[in-house]
Amino acid sequence: MPRGEFRAGQLPAYPFRSKHGALPLVGDARAVLEQLRKALRGRRVSRGFVRSVREARRDWDRAYQKLVRPRQGGRLRQAEAIRVLNEVEGATVVHAAGGIPGDIHKLWRPKDPRDCHSEYGYSCMGYEIAGALGVKLALPDREAIALLGDGSYLMLNHELLTSVQEGRKIVVVLLDNHGYQCIHGLQRSCGAKGFGNEFRFRRGGRLEGENLPVDFEANARSLGALALRAETQAELREALRRARRESRSCLIYVPIEPYDGLPGSSWWDVPVSEVSGQAAVRRARARYVHAKRRQRFYY
Repeated sequence: MPRGEFRAGQLPAYPFRSKHGALPLVGDARAVLEQLRKALRGRRVSRGFVRSVREARRDWDRAYQKLVRPRQGGRLRQAEAIRVLNEVEGATVVHAAGGIPGDIHKLWRPKDPRDCHSEYGYSCMGYEIAGALGVKLALPDREAIALLGDGSYLMLNHELLTSVQEGRKIVVVLLDNHGYQCIHGLQRSCGAKGFGNEFRFRRGGRLEGENLPVDFEANARSLGALALRAETQAELREALRRARRESRSCLIYVPIEPYDGLPGSSWWDVPVSEVSGQAAVRRARARYVHAKRRQRFYY
């Protein structure tokens, strides 16, 4: 297709990759966007649609206040930690994998185009600390904060050492939920009992024992970083203030509730086994088939 030329409904003959359920536009990005701008000039959505969006926004604002409100008793929740980080001025929060990107997408209230850096195209576990180091190199006057879970931290924690070595201070906020709880939840939603997604001792042939005692604070200290601990919103705010005053990289360890995630707002097309001897899997398959029939494609 000639450079900059876009014709709706016409796709090039050569192989290409596109997002599942989407219509790809092939051409020079700047030229195609200009053509789309002209094509959409003067178009307006209906007043009813505008009203429904405003009502949905008000409903979500009310839900947001409930989700981030501190609870009495129990551990800090991920939503609360995100709320506290959202309050930090002059910082770029880097996140990539697990349940954090979805929760930030729901909860984040941006103040500056640079205050949140999301690598969610490939959901790369382990990207966060290295990504925060890259942000610090690019924006040395801003605080670079890596927000990640314990699973991601264990995959690429040694980049904390690199930040110390290079004298490029970053702050790592580690939310410990004892495993890969995002995928654990998906596993259970497909009818499985759950296996291999939590850091537990093996007991009776299965990984169902007590949580493994990983000392993340000691690990961070061994890499040359200052280790802090926060178990409430107030403690997390204070730890972030202290970390800002430090000249070396810091880790803030935050134990959180492992099974208290945000309510879902979209459907994830993950097929479930068609044949199984387990009733829970058969029920999950029935739910999947029902949802698949209602799936919409935005062509």
